Amino acid sequence: MGRKRTVRAGTFTAREDDGTEHTVVIFSHQFSTATLDGAGGGWMDGSRSMSTTKGQHVNFKASREYELLTNNGQLVRLTSDDPNAP
Repeated sequence: MGRKRTVRAGTFTAREDDGTEHTVVIFSHQFSTATLDGAGGGWMDGSRSMSTTKGQHVNFKASREYELLTNNGQLVRLTSDDPNAP
């Protein structure tokens, strides 16, 4: 099985409708491009995921629109005007 890693790809600030701010971290799940004999050896981006700095999962809905999965299982709408937000 190939090598894989998760790297922090960036952060941005998003807000709930009531103004509560959250720092969201973007993670890139990467895969090694090395062959079985060890030749080559870069990293290729795979999927991405997001969570708050408190560990709550964030879903991407549309450009600058997200959903925060709270600890009690509810979804809360988030928006962002941060230039680093996807």
